[in-house]
Amino acid sequence: MSGVIKNWLISYFAIASLIIYCWAIYPLFIIGEGGFELFPSSFMQAIFFLIYFISTIFILLKVKLNGINYKGNFHFWTFMLFIIFSVFWADYIGSSFRSLLSFIGSTIFGIFLSYFFNKKEFLRILLIAFIIISVSSYFTSIMLPSFGIHHDIEYLTGDWKGVFTHKNILGRIMALAILTASIYFLEIKSHKIIILTTIILFTGLIVFSSSISSLVILLVVFLFIALSKLVKYNIHLVLSLTAFLILIMGVSGAILYSNFEHIMLILGRDPTLTGRTVLWGYIFDFISEKPFFGYGYQSFWLGYDGINSRTIYEIFNYEFSHAHNGYLDILLQIGVIGFVLFLFQLYSSFNRVIKNLRYQNNRIDLFILGYLIYFCTLNISESNFLEPNSIYWVIYVYIVFSLNKNNEKTREEQL
Repeated sequence: MSGVIKNWLISYFAIASLIIYCWAIYPLFIIGEGGFELFPSSFMQAIFFLIYFISTIFILLKVKLNGINYKGNFHFWTFMLFIIFSVFWADYIGSSFRSLLSFIGSTIFGIFLSYFFNKKEFLRILLIAFIIISVSSYFTSIMLPSFGIHHDIEYLTGDWKGVFTHKNILGRIMALAILTASIYFLEIKSHKIIILTTIILFTGLIVFSSSISSLVILLVVFLFIALSKLVKYNIHLVLSLTAFLILIMGVSGAILYSNFEHIMLILGRDPTLTGRTVLWGYIFDFISEKPFFGYGYQSFWLGYDGINSRTIYEIFNYEFSHAHNGYLDILLQIGVIGFVLFLFQLYSSFNRVIKNLRYQNNRIDLFILGYLIYFCTLNISESNFLEPNSIYWVIYVYIVFSLNKNNEKTREEQL
């Protein structure tokens, strides 16, 4: 088999897997028009395990041929080990262990991507995956509106969800797609009209989904990317502007907090953020019971089957699958110690990409910075930090290892 064919096969596998990790398109086949399952839930898990297996084989072959070695990422591996050990103090070890296998498998897939694709190549295959998802979403929403448009939830009626199960998932993925396409547009020298067209298509889906939170996240991301462009020229100016922005955000936050209910009612929104703020109050009580180590990885939100989540269910008469806040979910699952370890490895990634932006002229690092900001902002109202089989964790793992690989090359050049 020629090298070109191998590269194409690896690219096709990566693109298909990225689409699967977005949890896109599969709802059309898994969930019927009436909401019933056409296939057992184990069907998707079997596909994910196939991805883990293929990724592992490719990594082992690559290491055997080239002897790739990652000596860094100390903070990342310490964090991963803590998550693994959390299974042993989990309230439900079996459930925690099964989720852990998926989390480790997703980490392996992210490492596979970092082994086989440089930053520009990764941006390209990610963009291709998003284009396929967006075109499929337009087709589904227009041609199969019973699947692609919300009819099942009264207050969401008419909002597009495309090839996803919810409009907010479509909005978040399209926000990430716009970030990807925008940075790729800056990087390439040809086909700019095509990329601009895709950005318009992605934006259209956010508008049709009425996902305001996705637009807010995107605005925050591009604001900080614009600020980061000054890093190369005047670090003191950036620090001053950052301090000023923090001051403005602090004052605005204080005004918003004191008038929050009134403002939300004017905007026609739920002052409790669809019950999130009430839920968070109860979650803090649970965190205080096991503050240092938490309840174990994915061992809290088990619906009516879990002792703690059953209490939440009985209070709200609703089965939550997460805390609707990634930071709170980390505290719930692995406690303050795990949260600190997470912050250390997140800071390490931010520090590396800021250094790259300051000393190197590589626009693709803007995507990495933008994604890290997106990742952190997204988890204010959603919970994706430690979610197994999540596109967000996969991209984060790719970033961690690609940044480390870049640092290894820099050190070699200096020697």
